[in-house]
Amino acid sequence: MYTLGTVVSIHFFCATIPAKIAGQKVRRASCAMPARPAGLAKDCSGAASHRGATFLVPVSIKVWRKTTEKVLQVPCGMMGHHEGCPAKPKGMGARMPIYISHSSAQSLWRSTHARDYVRRPRVEDCLPENLPHSYRTLFSQGILSTPELRSLPRPIDILVAKDSERLYGQQIRNHVWMRKIPEWSFVAIGPYVRLSTPEFTYLQMASILSVPRLAAYACEITGGYSLNQGARSFHARPPLTDLSALGEYVSECAGVRGVRPARKALSYAVEGFRSPAETSLALLLTLPPRLGGYGLPPCHANYRIDLTESWERYLRTPYLLADLAWPAEKLVMEYDSDMIHGEPSVRDHDDDRKSALEAMGYTVITIRSQRLMDPTKLDNIVRQRIAPLLGVTPPHRTGLFAQRSDDLRSQLLG
Repeated sequence: MYTLGTVVSIHFFCATIPAKIAGQKVRRASCAMPARPAGLAKDCSGAASHRGATFLVPVSIKVWRKTTEKVLQVPCGMMGHHEGCPAKPKGMGARMPIYISHSSAQSLWRSTHARDYVRRPRVEDCLPENLPHSYRTLFSQGILSTPELRSLPRPIDILVAKDSERLYGQQIRNHVWMRKIPEWSFVAIGPYVRLSTPEFTYLQMASILSVPRLAAYACEITGGYSLNQGARSFHARPPLTDLSALGEYVSECAGVRGVRPARKALSYAVEGFRSPAETSLALLLTLPPRLGGYGLPPCHANYRIDLTESWERYLRTPYLLADLAWPAEKLVMEYDSDMIHGEPSVRDHDDDRKSALEAMGYTVITIRSQRLMDPTKLDNIVRQRIAPLLGVTPPHRTGLFAQRSDDLRSQLLG
């Protein structure tokens, strides 16, 4: 405890501060700095962060009535800005936004809130700015515990403009982005949270994911589904963007890390899929052999086929959507999962769909879960039925191609 007359040193950047505290004029004391008394709290004295002059000020009005002056450290910010004090940093004392990127942005776009985020206003920021000055500031302001970020896996990926702006803490992973960012690349999902747009998130993931997995992610955000946490299940939602918007955004970022694989993956992606299994099946069939695919021509996803009048009356719908289709060759491929298509009523409807398409001259091939997951069974049906109809000779599943095919399957199917 302090006794009357205890003298405490205080450090300032300022040389002089003409101010009055409790009616007493503050005067500059000697530059000789006596040692800080043991036990004096740093958050009261500020000795750890201020150097300069020593000032005589009263501790408080209550103490001032009972004691004489005491020498205390007083940060400039406590007395306002005066001539000779350094200017207060822009935004100091107020909450400042953080910019969510990479895997954390991907997680947020995969959440059930994505359909709400996509309607939020985009902000004009070209570079992250007005960032919190430290991880301690970020934590104390409660930004990491906001509803938008509370459920995110840790560490949270954030974007900073330069190395000196890195925030160090166990719950934060920094990504330095020194290049100019196109305008409207962030969505304001909270007062202090900026989320990278689907297009910007795609480009960020290009430096993390392989080309096949990046193509699958492009199919996901341009399709009607999102993977859930852990990527073992999915939920339906409207598309977040389209391939045209992704291509335009990538073109605006020429020279940025990840642009080349981002462009390459877009050349393999197809928009419109409604499940991850459809995406995986399409990429297994159409990716080039050097990436482990069979090199079949690109397909259409959920391709609309208008029915004849008689089949329209029978099926009570004017058209059907084919999971995968090659219209020129009149080839349709349907993926039937055991979970959805295992019920007898659903199976009967699938049979009616197949009959209608075959009556209109289409060849319909059904791929079920077991066949998709078995590399030998899938290889047989590709080689015996699909490839001949498309006029393609696929590579034999031996040697190097077998290794690449197995690697591709592990990337797409887990």
